[in-house]
Amino acid sequence: QRYRAESLVQNSPPDIVSVSISPRGFYRGIDVIANAQGKDADGDAISYSYRWFINGEEQLFETDATLSGDAFHKGDRVAVVVIPHDGEDYGQPFQTGDLEVANAPPYFISMPPEAIESASYRYQVRAVDPDDDPLRYRLEMAPVSMSIDEISGLISWEMTPAHAGENTVRIVVSDPDGAEAIQEFTMNLAY
Repeated sequence: QRYRAESLVQNSPPDIVSVSISPRGFYRGIDVIANAQGKDADGDAISYSYRWFINGEEQLFETDATLSGDAFHKGDRVAVVVIPHDGEDYGQPFQTGDLEVANAPPYFISMPPEAIESASYRYQVRAVDPDDDPLRYRLEMAPVSMSIDEISGLISWEMTPAHAGENTVRIVVSDPDGAEAIQEFTMNLAY
């Protein structure tokens, strides 16, 4: 007479090994990506679900590995909970520590005029700050007598024959936290 014994091997739930967030030093307007690494003792394929938190409040419509850069603001604290699943069982959730949203640098949205049509040069410089911080404009390099309004960004310049040749202009826009953007161009004047 033969005896047969059967044993049922239980599935082992998957584990999270690590979760990294990129990019480092993210700010408003830049998407944040959680990259989860897991292991499964049974060799099963692992899928991940994500729960994003901003200032401790769950973002119910943000359930992918990517958190939209428009979902948070400077100074907010962002964390993610990642839950592994091997098709049969869920593993233990893994929560990152809070990451603070950095200051976003301003950027230019205007371009200097391509043609100079009179001796009274005007260029309305425009820049945007993703954090809606107030901006300040300054000329870091400019021909003599060119000026810029530090609040409005309007450049004014009365050209004379003494300005003939190449004139390099370097405009710096900055926010209150010191983040800057630079726009530089050269104007060739013939008299």
